[in-house]
Order: sequence, then structure tokens, then C-alpha cells
Amino acid sequence: DNQLYRTFSSDFDDVDSSPLDEPRESMQYDVVIVGGGPAGLAASIRLKQLCSSKGIDLSVCILEKGSEVGSHILSGNVFDPRALEELLSHNNNEEDGDS
Repeated sequence: DNQLYRTFSSDFDDVDSSPLDEPRESMQYDVVIVGGGPAGLAASIRLKQLCSSKGIDLSVCILEKGSEVGSHILSGNVFDPRALEELLSHNNNEEDGDS
């Protein structure tokens, strides 16, 4: 049984209990992408597009330190949307049979 455990200094007040006895919550994913910026979002979108086209069900998780995905780098940013349009239009082309 491979479980992770948490430890807090306040847990050592009771000598008979060990902080290592407390299990941590965990979630299982097939792919974890660290960072919800343009590269992380593009990678996750493209990965899900490829899986969809192959009929594969893959769970993808994006870890972001901000309160929302992309909140640190996209707020107030001005960027050329061509790459995003190309990425998202790729899925539309596949649905139309134009891949």
C-alpha cells in the first residue's frame, strides 16, 4: 500500500499517535502538466485532441499555482492569437474530414 502522508509540527503533541498514520488525499491521472500558461494549455488541448481522434480516453490534469488557469501570464497580456486559432481549428478540420 503506497500512500503518502502529511506531517505537521503540531501533530507531535500526542506521543502515542504518529503523523505518518494519517493518509493524504490523492487523485490518479494519466498525464499531469505543470503550468497553465500558453505552453501547458496548448499541450493539454493538443493531447486531448490526439486522444479523441484515436478513441483513447486519457485523463489530463493541469497544475497551476494561480487561482485560475493562465491567471499569471495572460492577465493584461497582448499576444498574437494565430497559434491558438490554429490549435483549436485543427479539431474542427478533423471533424470536417479535412485533416
